[in-house]
Amino acid sequence: MIWVEKNKWLYAGVYEVDHSVKPEPIENPEYNWKGWKYKTIKTNVQEDMIGRVVFYYEKNFRASYPCLELEPSNAIEPRNMEICKIYEERLAIDDFEGFDEVNISYDILKVIVNKKIKSWHNALSKVKGIYLIVDTITGKQYVGSAYGENCIFSRWESYVNTGHGGNIELKKLLEENGFEYVKNFKYSILEICNMNIGEIYIIERETHWKNVLMTREFGLNSN
Repeated sequence: MIWVEKNKWLYAGVYEVDHSVKPEPIENPEYNWKGWKYKTIKTNVQEDMIGRVVFYYEKNFRASYPCLELEPSNAIEPRNMEICKIYEERLAIDDFEGFDEVNISYDILKVIVNKKIKSWHNALSKVKGIYLIVDTITGKQYVGSAYGENCIFSRWESYVNTGHGGNIELKKLLEENGFEYVKNFKYSILEICNMNIGEIYIIERETHWKNVLMTREFGLNSN
């Protein structure tokens, strides 16, 4: 399932491990974390519901990959989950609907970045701008800016890869709660600027939004 918003998960299918392919070791030295990467094969279990069904499920533990029972234990029965929505058509994230419509979770952003979904990549890599990251658990906000090569797309790519993009307060959150805490972050765009606009102007606009939203005093900006 893919996390959509608090306690709501989109069904993405049932997969099984391909035992003909040897798993690859992976690690994240920054968080002293090691694991394994497996190749999986999608089954045909409820394939017609993929991208259409949204479940209500309260994940109140830190384990990233629980077993079928959706609890970090050896329980026998699966966790009961309430279906809260069924879409008529399968949801897709390959259509960029506009900068003022962007409000996406880390999981969605990860798919967009890793697959370099064309409409999103074309839009986000061609504009400088000011963006917002919200911790959906505490409501605290972080204001950032993007003006380098590939602009917003490149900046957000760093959040997918590291979780914090080098930001002190975001990094502190992940150190305290584990890398999986990134799943509580949502990303949106406050303002976009022409590619010809200089770096100084972008930074001034970033400062403006920090002042407006008071993210230094009550949010996640440390400067």
